[in-house]
Amino acid sequence: MAHTYSPVRPVHFLISILMGLTYMTTPVQAKLGVEQLSASLSTQRGQLSDADWNKVYDALESSAAGNNLLHEVKTKLGASDFSVIRNIVKLCPDLEKNVQGHYKRDKFVYQAVLDANGETEFGSIANRAIQTGYHSPKTHAGPYEEIAVIKDVTICLRPGMSVGETALVLAHELQHLLGDRFFDDSSIMNYVNADDYVQRSLEASGGELESYVTQYRTYLELKAGNSYISNDMQSLTPFFDNRGNLLRRADLLKHLLDDRGYRNKLTASYKELVTSQKQANVEKRAGLTPLRAWTNQMTEQGTAGERSYYRNYINQIDQEYARLNSEIRQLEAKEL
Repeated sequence: MAHTYSPVRPVHFLISILMGLTYMTTPVQAKLGVEQLSASLSTQRGQLSDADWNKVYDALESSAAGNNLLHEVKTKLGASDFSVIRNIVKLCPDLEKNVQGHYKRDKFVYQAVLDANGETEFGSIANRAIQTGYHSPKTHAGPYEEIAVIKDVTICLRPGMSVGETALVLAHELQHLLGDRFFDDSSIMNYVNADDYVQRSLEASGGELESYVTQYRTYLELKAGNSYISNDMQSLTPFFDNRGNLLRRADLLKHLLDDRGYRNKLTASYKELVTSQKQANVEKRAGLTPLRAWTNQMTEQGTAGERSYYRNYINQIDQEYARLNSEIRQLEAKEL
């Protein structure tokens, strides 16, 4: 029977992004009038009512950018209809001040030890998570076999916004989700420092630049043919032409970093990720000690082939221990 080593550590992911591609579509005539877009929605916590969801969905679907986004997200989540999107959208009164929406998800990484027959047993907790979440293929990582699972994909929206504003914020958060590379996260070790993390995160797939571009294009289409105005989106007008093409990329990046506070937000996120990665590594390192002791016992049991396998496995454990030590020291330097 395989010995299982399955530390479950959620990684709370704040996505933040790129896309200076030319957007050639002319804004379409919106299906909804200004009165419908300006109507207020519920101020309650939880899922939107059927009536409110239908209003927001109709608004988003009425724009070419929003309609494309809905279909792409549905495909990403492997769904046959749009109820998968409705089910992840929540009204959250406890959002931070000045925050209209927030995309989040948890990532759990399960690890198991290969036995001498090359078999693993992840255990009931991991198997339940694999059955109910989005999971990666099994991969070999040091002395373990590893599988990652994405759970609790959620989009939080501020209650009480108008139909139009809710649709625009939802478009922004859906772009975060669409660009989120679930199983291709860039390790915090790949960033030189906080400034490097801030700049690259802003322009990454699913980051703030891409999401604001999508949100603004959706806005142009929603207001086409009526007098609907979003004050939040109006402030972005100087950076785009009337077709939604991004003209002043560098200026928009500076606006997001300094005027909209993303420099401070992403710097704080960097510090949190460094600390959480260090703690995860410390926990992994601690788990290697009993694993090594167990593996050492196995070198004295079984066939000659099995004993040889476990002696080699001890070498893999020692290499992983040294790697974790080195990474912990680097993370401690990043904390300074």
